[in-house]
Amino acid sequence: MSPRPLAVALLLAATIAACQSQATAPQFVKDVELRITLPESKNTYRIGERIPIRLTFRNKSDKEYSINMATYDRSGRMFYETFHLNPTAGVVDPLATYFRSGTFLSGGLTTTPELAGQPVKIDLDINEWVRFERAGEFSLSVTSSRVQEASGLLFNGFVESSTIQLTILPRDDDFDRQQFEKAMALLGEKEKVQQREGCRILRFLGSKGAAKEMVRRWTAGEPQDCEWEFLLGLAAFPDQNFVGTLLREALSDPDAAITGNLVSLLVRMEVNSTGGKVSLWDQQKTAVRELAGAVEKKRGTARDVTVATLIQYATQPLSKEAASLVPDALAHLPPSGQTQVLDFNWPIVRDANLVPVLKQMVDRAPEARDTFNMGPYYSYRQAANFALVRLNQLDPEAGRAVILSEILRKRPRFSPEALAGLKEAELPDYESRIAENLVATSNPCNGSDVASVHAGLMFRYATVRVLPQALKVLPSNCTGAFYPLVAYLFRVSPSDGVRVFSSFLASCHGCYFNGFTEVGALYPSPELQQLAIEALHHPSPAVVKDAIMMLQNNGSQTAKRALMETLCAWYTRWKEKPWPAKEQEDQEVMEDRYLGDMLMHALTSGVDWLLTPKDVKLLSSQALSDQQRAWLREFQPQLNGEVRLEISRGRFLARNGAPLKMDLVQINGTVGSCSFLTSVNRLEDKIAQYPEHTAFVKTNYPDDPDTELAWQEVKRFIQTHGMELRDAPFLKN
Repeated sequence: MSPRPLAVALLLAATIAACQSQATAPQFVKDVELRITLPESKNTYRIGERIPIRLTFRNKSDKEYSINMATYDRSGRMFYETFHLNPTAGVVDPLATYFRSGTFLSGGLTTTPELAGQPVKIDLDINEWVRFERAGEFSLSVTSSRVQEASGLLFNGFVESSTIQLTILPRDDDFDRQQFEKAMALLGEKEKVQQREGCRILRFLGSKGAAKEMVRRWTAGEPQDCEWEFLLGLAAFPDQNFVGTLLREALSDPDAAITGNLVSLLVRMEVNSTGGKVSLWDQQKTAVRELAGAVEKKRGTARDVTVATLIQYATQPLSKEAASLVPDALAHLPPSGQTQVLDFNWPIVRDANLVPVLKQMVDRAPEARDTFNMGPYYSYRQAANFALVRLNQLDPEAGRAVILSEILRKRPRFSPEALAGLKEAELPDYESRIAENLVATSNPCNGSDVASVHAGLMFRYATVRVLPQALKVLPSNCTGAFYPLVAYLFRVSPSDGVRVFSSFLASCHGCYFNGFTEVGALYPSPELQQLAIEALHHPSPAVVKDAIMMLQNNGSQTAKRALMETLCAWYTRWKEKPWPAKEQEDQEVMEDRYLGDMLMHALTSGVDWLLTPKDVKLLSSQALSDQQRAWLREFQPQLNGEVRLEISRGRFLARNGAPLKMDLVQINGTVGSCSFLTSVNRLEDKIAQYPEHTAFVKTNYPDDPDTELAWQEVKRFIQTHGMELRDAPFLKN
C-alpha cells in the first residue's frame, strides 16, 4: 500500500496502542519452556554494539500448541516480546517517541507451525527494543506472546523466559570506528544478507558518523533493501536535532533522492520536537511546500524520486514548474512507481503534457502470456494498463485507436478493464472477431490470461448475436474466462445465465467458490440476486458465504429480508445449543457457527438498505456471539442520528457494478457501517436512505482535488435533503 497523507492514515491504520489494547488478560502457558541465550557465546558488549539473542521455545507437554514465527512488522516493530532488564536505570526504548508520533500500518506475513517435538528457535537483536545509555551489569529476561493453542482457543499465551546476564561497557571511539569500517565492508559485498548486516550495524551504532552514512546511503538509494533499517536507525538516534539537520540538508542537496519514508520521518520528528503542538496534517503541508521548493534543484535520479514523493504527498495539483518535471520523472520510474502515479496519484498529475510519455508506455506494453504471472511481467503490464486508461482520458482519439487495434489482436496486451474505456455500449462490428479469438484461444480454461481478456471484451462490447460462441466455451467452466462470460450471459440472455450458473453451482461440493461476488461485481442482475437468495440454503458453506457477500454489496430490500430470515433460522438452530469450545468443533460446526457473524455483518453493512430500530431490536435478540454484538454496537450510533462519513482516494480499475468501468472521479466512500462506495452517486444513494435531520460526521480531510470535489457535491446533497454535515472533533484541533 502506498503511503497516504499522515493525518488521513489516522482513519486507516491501526495504532500501536490500539493493537496492544486488543490483547486479552495475560494467560501464562506453563507447558512451554522459553530459554534465552546469546548465540555469539559472549555476554559482554559495548554501548552501540549489536546484541543478538536467541529465543528457544519447547513444548514440554502432549498438548498441541503453535507458534507465531513473525520476523518483522510493517510498522517497524514487533510487539510479541517484552524485555525485562534489571536495573532499569540507563535503559531506554529507542523508538518510544517515534511510535508516539501518530499511527502506523501494522501486521505482516508469517507462519504458525506446530510447536512439538524439536524446539523452535527465533533470533532477534534486542537493540530494536532496548538502548543502553550507561555501562554496567544487567539481567535480561523476556515475556513472549507468540504461543497459541492449536485449537485457536488461546490466541496470545504468554511464556516467561529464563534469565541471562549482560555486561555493558562504555562507548569507545576506537571500537565505534572498527564497527563503522566493518559495516562499510559488509555493505560493499554482493550478497544481500551481508549488506543488511552492515545496515543493522549502522542502525544500532549511535555515532554521528553512522547517522551521516545512513542519510547518505538512504538518499542515494543504496542498498535498496535497507531503507527501513536507516529510517528506524535515524528515528532511534539519541540526538534527534542532529538527525533533523542532516535530513534538512538532504532536502536541498541536488543529488539526494527524497523518498516518501524520509518525508514521513522528518514530519514525525518535527511534530515530536513541538511536543505535539503542531499536528501531523499541518506539518505534512509544510513539508510538501518545502519539497516543492527543493525539487527543481534536484538532478538525475534524485529529481525523479523526489518528484514521485512530491506527487505522493501533495493534496492539490502541482505548480506549473513542478508539473513540468513529471513527464520525465514518470518515464524513468520503475513500473511499480509508474502504476502508483497513474493510479493512486492521478488527480495530482492529470495534465495533457503527459500524453507523449503515456504513448511511449503504451507502445512498450509487454506481449500477453497464456498464464497469469505475478513477476516482472505483471508489474510492466499493470503500468501499461494505467497508461492506456490515462491516455484515453487525456487524448480520447489516440486512446480509441489503441483500444480498437488491441480488440482485434489474438493476444491483446492490455487487461479488459483498460480496454473497456470506449463510449459505445456495444461494438457490433468487432464482436465476431472478439468471439473468434476467444474460441481459438489455446487452453482457455488453464488459468489463461489471454482467454480472460477476450471474455472480458465479450462482456463489455458483444451483443446477443455471438451468444453461441460464448456457450461453446462455457461448459468447461474456465477459471479466468468463466465469470465475465457468465456476466455476459446475464446481460444478453438472462435465462442462459441462470442455466449455466446453476449448473456450475450444482457441481460445487466442498469447493472454493466466489462466483456470486465475481459475477455480481460485473453485472448484478435481478436473476443473479435470486440465485444468491436461493443459495443461502446451499449445502456448501463456501457457496453460502459467497452468496451473503454478493447480497451485502449488490442486494435489494428483497435480499435484506432473505438475510434476516436466514439469520433467524441460524438462531433457531443455535439458541438451545451450548456454545462449543473451539477445540471440540469439527470443520462443519465451525463453518455454521461463524455463518451467523457473516449474516449479521451483511445486514448491518448492506449497501442498498438501512436497518430500522425494529430490525436492530430483532437482531439484538438473535445475537449469540461477541462478534455479532460488536457489529450491532458499531451500527448503533446511526440509530441516534449520527453517522460517520469518509471520502478518500479510490482506484480506477476497481469495479463497482458497472461494466468494467468507473467514474473518472476516483473515490472510496464509507457511510456508517457501509464501505467501498466507489462513486458520488453510490454515496448519495446510501445517504438518501437516512431520515431527515440525520447528522453526518466528516472524519477525514480531502486527499486530492477529486475527493475535495466529491466532498463538495456530497455536502450539497446532504444540505438539500434536510440533513447536516459537521466535522469530527479531531479535525477541528
